[in-house]
Amino acid sequence: MKTKLIITLSLLLSLTANSQTWNVFGYDALSTECTAYSHITLFNDTLWSGSSKLEGTTLSGVSAPIQLFTCDLSKSDPNGNLWLVGSIYKDTWTHGDAYTVYKFDGTKWYDYSPPKSIVYNGCSAIAFQSDGKIWFTTANNGAYMYNGISWLQYKTSVFTGANSMTIDNSGNKWFATSSGLVKYDGSNWTVFNTSNSGLKFNTVNDLAIDKSGNIWLATGFFDETSDPTTGRIAKFDGTNWTYYNPFNDDKGSNFVSTIAVDPNGKIWAGTYSGLTAFDGAKWTNYTDSLTNPANNLQVLSIAFDSHGNKWFGTTCGILEFDDLTASISSPYSHNKISIWPNPANSFVNIDLSGQNSNNDISVLDSKGSLILKNTTSSNNVQLNISNFKQGLYFIRVNTGSNIISKRLIKNN
Repeated sequence: MKTKLIITLSLLLSLTANSQTWNVFGYDALSTECTAYSHITLFNDTLWSGSSKLEGTTLSGVSAPIQLFTCDLSKSDPNGNLWLVGSIYKDTWTHGDAYTVYKFDGTKWYDYSPPKSIVYNGCSAIAFQSDGKIWFTTANNGAYMYNGISWLQYKTSVFTGANSMTIDNSGNKWFATSSGLVKYDGSNWTVFNTSNSGLKFNTVNDLAIDKSGNIWLATGFFDETSDPTTGRIAKFDGTNWTYYNPFNDDKGSNFVSTIAVDPNGKIWAGTYSGLTAFDGAKWTNYTDSLTNPANNLQVLSIAFDSHGNKWFGTTCGILEFDDLTASISSPYSHNKISIWPNPANSFVNIDLSGQNSNNDISVLDSKGSLILKNTTSSNNVQLNISNFKQGLYFIRVNTGSNIISKRLIKNN
């Protein structure tokens, strides 16, 4: 066991525009170098990237088995475990030649590594079946499925690897590949590409399934222009294909890197031109003018926490997004409270106008530990946070009938 410091985040930038706050982690304003985060996940409401997790404003390596010296990907499962994929290392500069797969329950590490006869070929995605089986995709060596006892490889003439995958409610496996969209129903492989379907771009970078069962696709690449007026965000309902072009790109160069559906059903997509979100009626675009550095909205990965915050792994750091004017949806209330200033140094004000006469206020740190609790009958409350450590906190107000949650950044 050993602890590795992956990166110290020397700067936390908080940027506010139109009552929306963007917190930027992992960018050093004194340096021209950026760190890209192509895979992020939330484990116990804490952001992880590989075998590093965000604590306050610092992303650092955890005390993990030495076999995870090189960790490519981590993802949390529905049962509250974190799965990490890496390789047994030969030296500190190169990947090893065998897969290592570990499960972390928050306390202990469990080794689920496949036989060393399975040569390391990278890992592009992890997906969980409802019966506990786990899928691991590679870029060009098919996919592996672990059934709890043994490892099985899936590789055919029509499926040689994937950029991403997901599993629908019927148990069908859907793969985003560089040769189209591929479906596996447990017996048959079906390929959707530009020659046999309504798919207009063979390169599918990512995919997600909404609550209605529609498949949303992030498609395209630089050299795949096709019809320049056709958007590269696609929706497939099993029969029909619908395309969206929220940035009105007329050059056909705005490929889409990633796509995800948040708990409220909103579609979020990271494109070369910026981040965009679809609420079912309209698209809202978020461009470079909101953040610094300029390419912080070239989003590569997306995750959502239970407090309603959106997290984005970008080409230059990690973004956390909170709409300060929006309510937090279920399991939190649609009522609103206001907090200011945010970020704060010594004191934070809470406006409880419109709430009940007696409200319980709790402040929790980023790990969910209770830091402060207060009961008040006042509509305007001021909390002294001068002794709080720098970092991320959550203010929760229990009105007796609802729970309202807001994110707070404490500066030095």
